[in-house]
Amino acid sequence: MPTINFTQFIDKVVSGEKRQTIRKCRKHPFKVGDKLYLYSGLRTKGACNLLAGYSDIRGQITDVVNEQEITYYTEPNGDVYVLCKEVHDIEIIPFYYDSANLSPSQTDIFIDTIIQNWEEMRQLAKLDGFSDNVIDFLKFFEKTHGFPFKGQVVRW
Repeated sequence: MPTINFTQFIDKVVSGEKRQTIRKCRKHPFKVGDKLYLYSGLRTKGACNLLAGYSDIRGQITDVVNEQEITYYTEPNGDVYVLCKEVHDIEIIPFYYDSANLSPSQTDIFIDTIIQNWEEMRQLAKLDGFSDNVIDFLKFFEKTHGFPFKGQVVRW
C-alpha cells in the first residue's frame, strides 16, 4: 500500500492528466497491482489525499481523461486509491555534464535497460507532467536527486 507524496503537478494528478511518477528505488519496490495512495503535504497538518473528490463514491468508478480510462477505488473508510498498472526501471545518466548547459543530447535515459531516443524522452517528460520539455525534466531530476539517477517509473 504505497503512499506517494506530490509537491509538483498536483493539479495534473487531481485531474487525472498525470498518471505517472518517477521515484528513487525504495526498500520495498513498487509492484504492478499495488494500491497507490496519492497525497500532497505528507507529514504536515495539511496532508490531503489528492483523490478525495472520489471519496463519496463507494466501490470503484472509471473516468475518462484524455481518451484514457482511469479507475478510482474507495476503501470502506473513504480512502481513495488507484492501482499500479506498470512499473519500469529507469536510469538517467549524463555522459558529459555541465549543469549550466544541460542537454538531452548529452544524457542517456534507459527504461528497462533500453536507451530512449529523443521522441521517447519527450513522451516520458510529458507523461511526468513537464509538457514535452526534456530540459526542464532533466533539470528537475538533477536538482532533486542528482545524477546518475536510478529509480522506477510508476504508472496507474
